Amino acid sequence: MWLTIILSIYFIPIIIFWMIVYHDMKKGQSIEEFIEEDNCADYMWLIFLPLYNWIIIISEFMYRIWNKIKKLRK
Repeated sequence: MWLTIILSIYFIPIIIFWMIVYHDMKKGQSIEEFIEEDNCADYMWLIFLPLYNWIIIISEFMYRIWNKIKKLRK
């Protein structure tokens, strides 16, 4: 289960990014030509989405641990 979550967090935004790039490319155009011609700024944020997802997961995990620890009593 964890492997599925990790893979979906990391790979789904990257797959979406490459699908958008492929859709916007002209016929016979290489990726290098596309990046030089178009600045790709409209959907470049999708590359950083996996990092954002990892930050959210780690912060949620730390929050849950903190909630368990702070309620401990002797």
